[in-house]
Amino acid sequence: RPANHHERWTNLLGRLPSAVADTKLDALLEEATALPIRHPYASCFLLRVIIERVLFDHLTESGNYLNAKHDVLFKKKDDDSIHTWEDTLKSEYKITLNEIVDYFINNKEYFQTGKRRDCRKSLDRIKLGLKDINGIVHEGRLVSAERVAEMRNDALPVLEYLLAHPPRKLED
Repeated sequence: RPANHHERWTNLLGRLPSAVADTKLDALLEEATALPIRHPYASCFLLRVIIERVLFDHLTESGNYLNAKHDVLFKKKDDDSIHTWEDTLKSEYKITLNEIVDYFINNKEYFQTGKRRDCRKSLDRIKLGLKDINGIVHEGRLVSAERVAEMRNDALPVLEYLLAHPPRKLED
């Protein structure tokens, strides 16, 4: 395997070029190249932030955020609690990382035809791993460097794709 193969990375990420104009994301990616994965908690926290930032940037910069938010609120319409929400609460609602992942899973045409399958599988694995990641970040769940590397490898196909491609608007 080449020296830059992800299985040989000793840090959270290798260098990933970005087509997304986001100073904070650039800084997070730079830190991920310097953070040894043997620090599993810091690596897991940073990985979650990078996943969320990349997906959120693509969703907002592409002009697809309002459609995604509409989809989320439409699905919640059968939830009794949403009927008591004021219009301002609905307008201020910010969709969650889980909901953003669902949006991309449900809108596979966002990805080029030849990459859809890999991106979909990656998003499916991210969705499954979010329970672990959130348990590690927000609760007392323990994690090893090996598990963080597995979560990174699961997310890598969609991260590489989104970082390499500028955001694009989907047809309504």
